[in-house]
Amino acid sequence: MGEDWSAPKRVVLTGTGDYYSSLTNLGSIYFNTWNDGKMLRAIPTDVGYDIEQLPDAIFSGSYTGDPFISPAGDYLIFRAYYDEGFGRGDLYISFNINDEWTKPENLGPTVNSSAHEICPYVTSDGKMFIFSSDKLTQSEDGASLQDQQRRINTYDNGNSNVYYMSASFIEQMRQAHARK
Repeated sequence: MGEDWSAPKRVVLTGTGDYYSSLTNLGSIYFNTWNDGKMLRAIPTDVGYDIEQLPDAIFSGSYTGDPFISPAGDYLIFRAYYDEGFGRGDLYISFNINDEWTKPENLGPTVNSSAHEICPYVTSDGKMFIFSSDKLTQSEDGASLQDQQRRINTYDNGNSNVYYMSASFIEQMRQAHARK
C-alpha cells in the first residue's frame, strides 16, 4: 500500500505555526496558527495563496482554532475560548450568509461540557458530526480507588475521546438564521 503515493510536500501558508486545516470545494484552506490563535483563509492563486484573517466577529481576541469549513464554504465550526462557554474550550458555528459571517453560536450542552471540546469534523455526506472531548461518559460517584485507577487505563478516561452524532442540527441552526 502506498507505492504510488508521492512524497508529502509542506504547504507554507504563514510559516508561523500553521496547523489544523480544512478545505472548500474551491480549494480555499481554512487553518489556524499556533502562535497567536488566529484562524485564516488561504485562497489559491496562480503562484500560491493569498492569506486573509477571518473577520473579527469570529476571532474577537479569543484564541480560536480547529476550523472545519464546509465544502461549500457556507458554515464554519471551530473551537474557541469565549467567556460564555461551558468549559475549557467549546465548539461554535458561524454561517456565511450573503458573504457575511454570522456571530458564532455555541453548539450547546449536547456537544460542549465543562471539559475541552476540539477538532470538529462533518462527514463528506453531511450526515455525521464528529468531535473530540475530554469529558467522561459515565459517573464515578462511589467508585473505589481501585476502580478509578483501572478506568484511567481505559479508552474512557476523559483524554480526548472521539464522539459522533447526527449533523442535522447544522441545517436547523441555518434555518433559524434564514428566519431572522
